[in-house]
Amino acid sequence: MLGKYADLFFGVHNLGISQLYIYLSIFALLSWIFYKTTLLAKKRVKFIIVHSFIILGVRVAFLLYILFGAETIDLDLIYLDLFIVPFALVILFNMKYNFSFLASCKEKVKHPAFRHLFLRRMKQFILFSALTYIINGLYIYTNRYAIIYMVDEKMTTTLAELGYAMSFGGLIMIFISSLRSYFLSKFNVSEMDAVMAHIRRLKQYRWYVLLGGVAVSALFAGIVYLIKPAYLSVDSPVYVFILIYASILVAYMSLFSLLSKTFNFNMLELKLNAIRLILVIVLVRLLFGEHPIVGFAAINMVIVGVEAYFARTVLRRIYAKEKRGAMRESA
Repeated sequence: MLGKYADLFFGVHNLGISQLYIYLSIFALLSWIFYKTTLLAKKRVKFIIVHSFIILGVRVAFLLYILFGAETIDLDLIYLDLFIVPFALVILFNMKYNFSFLASCKEKVKHPAFRHLFLRRMKQFILFSALTYIINGLYIYTNRYAIIYMVDEKMTTTLAELGYAMSFGGLIMIFISSLRSYFLSKFNVSEMDAVMAHIRRLKQYRWYVLLGGVAVSALFAGIVYLIKPAYLSVDSPVYVFILIYASILVAYMSLFSLLSKTFNFNMLELKLNAIRLILVIVLVRLLFGEHPIVGFAAINMVIVGVEAYFARTVLRRIYAKEKRGAMRESA
């Protein structure tokens, strides 16, 4: 029953893709988020990087197969090969960890002291986890809203162009996510000197990111122009350029805003993600019908702009916290 309402809400029945594959891809993504968080908590950053390379390698291999080896291409094949199979190892490790954790809890729960501590912390854990999933869910839905809108409006040509571009964007998002996890593992709320040093280093690279991002995005766009299927137009490289450059800028901004995790600014991030989703919905409905490239550029500007505002707000709060700490030390 709940699955029926979920299908209607997300428009799954209109996507032309197996519903099983869609929900498996969601399960795969959530498994990756949970497993990565678990490894991060254990300071096993190298394992995160290794799994990121595995996912990237499998995705690249399947993408090359789809482009040059497959005799027939359909959405089910693309979805299975790019969004489910690459996460197979992560799903297995995640399930193994979950079952072993439940087995250990089965023994510990027999002790009254453990039950009391478990129940007290469970409420905090559930609230934090729910808030984190809502934040991530809003961000993912924001990035996918244009696709959902085009499916509903049957904009098949633009959908093919943009879908092809987003398959390339997904390749670098794994690295962005891993980079965030690596830096997040290095921070401690009590070590303000290290946090401030990180901020100063990042600011030194801003022009390299802005100008180098243009070069990298142009390189990806050029590759796409050379290898794109014949049924796609020159719009595909344009979408790729916009998407890659926006992703690079968001990645850079997120190296500042990831400090929100360390200092627990989740409520601020939740509000900004809700605002970002509303703005994207408005822009998609206003622009995508007549000017899809302009609309895509506009929604990416919103995504980057909100991330920049979030990063700036986080920095202001960190500077204020650092100033208060310095005043206490001098007193």
